[in-house]
Amino acid sequence: MGILSQVAAVAAIFLRIYFYVLFFTIILSWTSLRTSKFYDLFASIADPYLNLFRGKLITGGWDFGPVIGMVLIEVVIYFLEAVSF
Repeated sequence: MGILSQVAAVAAIFLRIYFYVLFFTIILSWTSLRTSKFYDLFASIADPYLNLFRGKLITGGWDFGPVIGMVLIEVVIYFLEAVSF
C-alpha cells in the first residue's frame, strides 16, 4: 500500500464523516432544532458546501440541490476508495 493509497483512504474517511454532517444538517433543518446552537454548529460546517447547490434544483417548492452535493461527495468517496485498495 503506497503513500497515495493511504492519503486516498484518509481523504475518503474524512469525506464520509463530512457526508454525515451534511445529512444531519439537512435533517435537523426540518425540525424545531433549527434555532438551536447545536444546529448552528452543524450548519457552520455544512453550509459553505451546501450553498453551492442550493436553489439549483427546485421542484414543487422542495430544494433538491443539496442532494446533488451529497451525491457528488459519494462519487468522490467511491473513487477514493477504489484508489486506496
